[in-house]
Amino acid sequence: MENLNIERDIQSISFLIPARTYNADFDITKKTPIPALIESCIKIINEVEVISPRKIQIFFGLNDSEREILINQIVNTGWVEFNEDGKLVSTSRLKEWINDSQSLEMVETLSFTEKVVIDLLTNHVQPRSDFIPIKGLPRVTNGFNEAEVDIINIFSNQFTRFKDCIGNSHIKHPRSSLYRVRNITSLRVSELIIGIKLCIKYDEFKSFYIEPKLVSHSENSAKLISSSGLLSQVVNYIDNMPRMINPKLSFQHYCDIFNDKVLLRYFNFKENYFDIVEYLKDRASNKTGYGNPETQGFIGPIYLNIDNKIKSYFRTVKDIDELPLAIWKPSSVSLFGASINLREFVDKMNENLREKNSEVVSLFPDIDKAQNYHVKETFYNRLGNGYFINSLRELDESEVFVIPGENGFAYCQYHVNLDPRLGFPGLTMPIGFFTRDKDRIDLVWQHIRKFYMTSNELKLRSFTKSYNSTLDENRIFQQLVDLV
Repeated sequence: MENLNIERDIQSISFLIPARTYNADFDITKKTPIPALIESCIKIINEVEVISPRKIQIFFGLNDSEREILINQIVNTGWVEFNEDGKLVSTSRLKEWINDSQSLEMVETLSFTEKVVIDLLTNHVQPRSDFIPIKGLPRVTNGFNEAEVDIINIFSNQFTRFKDCIGNSHIKHPRSSLYRVRNITSLRVSELIIGIKLCIKYDEFKSFYIEPKLVSHSENSAKLISSSGLLSQVVNYIDNMPRMINPKLSFQHYCDIFNDKVLLRYFNFKENYFDIVEYLKDRASNKTGYGNPETQGFIGPIYLNIDNKIKSYFRTVKDIDELPLAIWKPSSVSLFGASINLREFVDKMNENLREKNSEVVSLFPDIDKAQNYHVKETFYNRLGNGYFINSLRELDESEVFVIPGENGFAYCQYHVNLDPRLGFPGLTMPIGFFTRDKDRIDLVWQHIRKFYMTSNELKLRSFTKSYNSTLDENRIFQQLVDLV
């Protein structure tokens, strides 16, 4: 019987949402139950209408000090006051409250100053993300209006939502409500990060489909973002991304270069898409192997999850003192590196590699000023050590990460179109293999050396460096020119 119980993450994308941050000064009223002793005393006073503090003391069996404390507490509630004879009587406020048959509560007024974030796509108060906005991620600007919003009206009308967006226990109290807004000032134009993970799923009614999941926020914050319509805006953006056409490197050529006969079986050349559904079905039945346990299929970006293959690799080389540099050939597709997880992956890789006198080096062909500027804006401070190299070739749809040599590893992927019937026709997904097989690593490395070959002397220009990097550029030259 065919296995349809398939669920697989295939892509991770982070988006920047235009927003504005404000500083709000406001007061709230907070209702709390009155302590039982105080409530009993107030009700007695209301019942008898007039009573002396001495009788209160006798009735409750208090000493002089306890009597003074109790009297001060009940007067401070505003429900009781002294008359001209120094006796305790009910206030008109207490009489109205009792007549309305409401339980007695203390009403406290508290002042606060808090930051408020409004997204400029839906004009909703939004929870602040734990992630700092990063340049280079795709921006969702559909419906974006730069005009100043009526922040006082938005804050007042959405105060209940604001309570759910922050962690202040006094403001979040279920009996607290907005009393007045004293002042709200604009601090800065900012951005929110919305992280989406896309997953292949099966449903007996919808068959196979791609489901977007919000992963950048807690469950409570995710509900707030969804209810505001912001998640729908992001999903709509993904759904309207243009489909990749006229690739620079054909899928056939990619498979020929890297001797990948497995993926070739699942590509629909007539309609130009990779049949991920059939691939996953066969994978579940162990039909997608490469005939060698050292080489395995690799679905989705390497930073989707810090893959167990990578963790396992570093365990196997723990006794190795030095490794060659890790060379990363990026892909030309727009979704390459479009995730906050990219920098986390590079940082973790460098943390392990530096113990082996190695680091991650990303190489971009030095094409022209406009393209170089785009690369800097997109990947500055996110790709570790980034360099422009005077290669004769431009980037294509393939992506390669390789540590050459007998102790190295490689992963090769092609960013494919998927069946548009799954939804999100413009979405691309990287798929390929991870290998520890020396012959395959050598094959991959020789392709990388040829890719960056030039008719002139190799030239490198750094545009971003890893934190605490000790990389010597001569090592990059030597590794590309010499056999490793």
